Amino acid sequence: MFVEQGNWERALDTAATHGPEMLHKYVAACATEAIRHGKPVEALDLYKKYGAPAFPQNFNIYKRIAIDLFALQYDDDNLGRNNYYTWANLRDIMLELTENMSKDQDGEQATEDFKLLLLISHYLAVRAAVSSQKSLSEVATKVSVSLLRHSDIMPADKAFYEAGMAAKQVGWLNMAFVFLNRYVLYSFFFSS
Repeated sequence: MFVEQGNWERALDTAATHGPEMLHKYVAACATEAIRHGKPVEALDLYKKYGAPAFPQNFNIYKRIAIDLFALQYDDDNLGRNNYYTWANLRDIMLELTENMSKDQDGEQATEDFKLLLLISHYLAVRAAVSSQKSLSEVATKVSVSLLRHSDIMPADKAFYEAGMAAKQVGWLNMAFVFLNRYVLYSFFFSS
């Protein structure tokens, strides 16, 4: 009844009284709704609050949250000033999930996929943490360059643009030229 009214908070509170499996059924439904409306940060916050159990039926939701967050633009509505906390929350959820999955030992391929998402979210959290310190701008640039090896998971144009702009800011103009040139190529091919 609460779900039909759109009152997810009450629905989750009620589901919590019926046990963890019922709770996570409704957390998954609420997260799916948030993803459907283009709000992966809200879905992430749900799993940060209620935990991320290693239920195979939720694996696609976890992956979708991570992929959607990787593709988000940095503005005040999406990641904004809470950039570090968003990436740290994603990293913590992926860590919790991989630890829970390693206890089961059933889905080794799925575990490897989530370990890769954990690594990427860790890089993004580190970059967000060090980018606010001018003395660590080279470290942030190195992390941006390291993220390029995962441009098959992250949007390639975004990864090359961020690496190129970071390289330009620290004076690595040769690398900046190559990365921004690649960004232009990806942007051209994706827009055509």
